[in-house]
This record gives sequence, structure tokens and C-alpha cells, in this order.
Amino acid sequence: MSSNPITSSIKFSSPASSKNIDLQSLLSSLSVVHLPPLFFFTFLFYTDIGSIFFIILTYYMAIVRERHWIATFSGFISLLFRQTNIVWLFFIAASSSIDHSEYGKNHFRILNKSIYFPPFECRFSNPKYFICFITDLIISICWANIGYLANAFIFLIFLFINKGIVLGDRNAHQSVLHLAQIPYYLTFSFIFAWPLILNYSNLIKVFNQIISRPTLIIVCTIFLVICLCPVFKYEHPYLLADNRHYVFYLWRKFWFRKDYAWFRYLPLPFYLLTLISIWNLAHFPSINEFKRPLKFLRFDAENFKKILFFISLIITIVPQSLIEFRYFLTPFVIWRLNVRLAAEVNHKNSLQVIELVWFLILNLLTFFIFHFKTFQHLDGSIQRIIW
Repeated sequence: MSSNPITSSIKFSSPASSKNIDLQSLLSSLSVVHLPPLFFFTFLFYTDIGSIFFIILTYYMAIVRERHWIATFSGFISLLFRQTNIVWLFFIAASSSIDHSEYGKNHFRILNKSIYFPPFECRFSNPKYFICFITDLIISICWANIGYLANAFIFLIFLFINKGIVLGDRNAHQSVLHLAQIPYYLTFSFIFAWPLILNYSNLIKVFNQIISRPTLIIVCTIFLVICLCPVFKYEHPYLLADNRHYVFYLWRKFWFRKDYAWFRYLPLPFYLLTLISIWNLAHFPSINEFKRPLKFLRFDAENFKKILFFISLIITIVPQSLIEFRYFLTPFVIWRLNVRLAAEVNHKNSLQVIELVWFLILNLLTFFIFHFKTFQHLDGSIQRIIW
């Protein structure tokens, strides 16, 4: 069973285990609500709270409740808060389409031609099956998700009228290839998810993956090294000029120190651990999960959703030249609500309690610093440090 507040309502379980699942869901929900940057910005006038609320509502209505027209409306509202939410609407629509395309499906009808596959051929490694699956997926997106396509069409009209995605100062928000955002996001994830990442079961699984898949691990490591190269990092004027954010100190003291250029590569093992753990702990279930007769089909589909998540994450954060923890909130919350812990129930609860306590401590420290750690600006105004 997964510890997942979004999907716990669709789990089939005995009354005894339902209490444990409810407790896990409650702890997960409390943790997400008290995620320090998210919790802090709840008390300020920022668009992120409304943006995340409507994206999660869209996800819930589409994936769990299958109320796609409600999801379409809430998804449209989310675009009014943050235009980059169009990427997460694509993720939700694609995930919903996979739900309709994956479950033991071995019969396709494409261009009035009926195609049948024996169960043992229903693998993505089978080129013919993969082509049929992708074709069926595209058709499913077009016909079953008309509402999401309507949102996409409205968004394209907005892009045409606005001559771009940016509202406001276009010079300050130009799209770049900022690959360093990926290590930044991994740092963010490790800071707030270390109780889950460092749990014994996950560490053993990561170790086994490193031993069994050395080529993939080497490729991931090389990719992270490339991301940390100076050519793929950007020093946004807002970042350099504003020392009222924790990101400013993280960037200056940790990510890109001027005195020790090699220092940026020291956290590579933690980046790699976090990257693998994000993959391991994520579980994107489906409403019909218990109706599938073939377990290996679920495995392929789940990995497909994970790949979609990583693609959406990269499209969302990499073009951003400015480093902002707020940009990481939506993907992190979606991931955290879909975390599955492969441990005993009691151990799961203890990990989530540790996570919640960690968040509460950070929130107390954040508000303490905000209240007492002040400094004067050049014009004499009082300044405070925030996320």
C-alpha cells in the first residue's frame, strides 16, 4: 500500500489496514501543507498558493475522480495564476489518457484496422506494440480529453496575442538553457525530503541499482556534471541584487562559490542519490489499478508516467533564468503526494512524523528569522529575509 493522500480513496483494503492508510494520508497531507516555502507564502500575497491549489484540484479530479470537465475548468483557472501550468496540464491529460489505454489492452483499432497482441507481446520493447500503444494514446488524448485540448487552444491564442508566455518585464524573464536548475531542484528536494530519501529501504534499493545498472548511473552522473558547468548556469540580476532570499545565500555559499570553483561538484553523490530516489519513491497509480490482469503492464505504464513527470519538470524549470524556490513547489508537491514508501506501516508513519517535525522546525526558524533578523536598505527601509 502506498502512503498517498491523493490516491488513498481508491485503495481496496481491509478495515484494519484502512486506519493505517488514513493515518499515512493524514501525515502526508500535513507535511505537504507545512512544506516550509509553501507554508510561508500562504501568509503573503503570492500567486503560488492559488496556482498549486488549482493544479492539485485538476490532478485529483482527472486522475482520481475522473471528472474531466471539472478538471478542465480548474486547470483553466490555474493558468490565470501561472502560465507555465500548461506543462502540468499536459502531464495530467497524458496521465489520464494512459489510464484509459494501458490496462491489459492487447486489442487496438487503428484506421479501421483491428490489431491483436497476445499477452506476452504486450511490452514497450516490442516495436509494433509500442507504435500501436502510442497511436492509441494520441487518439485517446484527442477524443477523451477535449477539455484539456480546449485549454491548450486558449493558451495558444494567449501566446499569439501576448507575443510570448511572459507577463510583465520580458527582459527579466527570458528563456535560457539553464541546466543548473536541475541540481538546484535536487538540492531543494533533498532539503525537504531527506527523511524519505535516507530511509533504509530506499538506500538499499539505490545501492542495488548502482551495482546492477552501472552504465545508466554513469550517464546520469555525466549529465549532472554537465548541468553544473558554468556555461549552463546563469546569474540573474534579480538574484545578484536581492539578498532577502535564502536562495541568494545558497547560491553564493554553496552552488557557485567564487573562491572554490570545484566546490560545486562536491554534492554530486547527493544529487545522484536524490535523482534516483525521486524515481524510486514516485508512484503514479491509476483508478483501475486493481482491474489489470497483467502486472508487467502496470510496471511499464507507471514508468511511462514517471518519464512524463521528469519531462514536465525539465520543461518547467530549465528555461527559467532566475533561481526561485517557488518554481520548484508545483513539481515537488505533485511528487510528494505520489510517494510510495516500501517499508512496514509503522516505519512509514515514523518517517512521516520525522518529516513533519522537520518542516515544523524549519517553519519556526523561518518565522523567527523573518521577525528578528532585519537589516536596513540603502533608503533606510527595514528589510527581512524570506524564502
